[in-house]
Amino acid sequence: MEPIDQYSNTENEIFKLLDELYHNPLRGWPDIIAQLKKVDRDSLVKTARILLEDSNPEKRRQGIEALMATDPEKNVSLILPMLSDVDPEVRYLAMYYIKRPKELLKDKRIISLVIKSLFEDPSPVVRIEAAEALGECTTSEEAKSALLWARDHDFEYDDQGYNVSYIAKIALENFSSE
Repeated sequence: MEPIDQYSNTENEIFKLLDELYHNPLRGWPDIIAQLKKVDRDSLVKTARILLEDSNPEKRRQGIEALMATDPEKNVSLILPMLSDVDPEVRYLAMYYIKRPKELLKDKRIISLVIKSLFEDPSPVVRIEAAEALGECTTSEEAKSALLWARDHDFEYDDQGYNVSYIAKIALENFSSE
């Protein structure tokens, strides 16, 4: 990406790193993420917000990567709206990052949004990620009820041959059988 005059040198450097991360993953995720973590947080958040609002889904995915790969606990609130994005790959990536730090799945607001995705997202890939995430919410009766519903009613397959019902069944195994 060529530097854009309206952005600072730091912001242009962040754009460049994210573009490299996205288009040249062999360079090394850890190296690029380490560089992003050294960037001033305000600049990183400002740049990521620009990307999250871009019309190009690839840029929105880069914004999610920047925020969640550097500081998921502080940045999760910025990507929650991406669960409603028009692009299924953007929604998938947002769900993928939401489920990774287990601490996030203790927040009732986040659990509610994940349940909403499980029930309403048109993409089975996103619903599978939601089922996996809810499998980590083992103290939430709402999560368990949502998984029971998905196990019994959502038989759609993703392009890899996984079905939401089966993943929900596996996720329910994490809940204690009291």
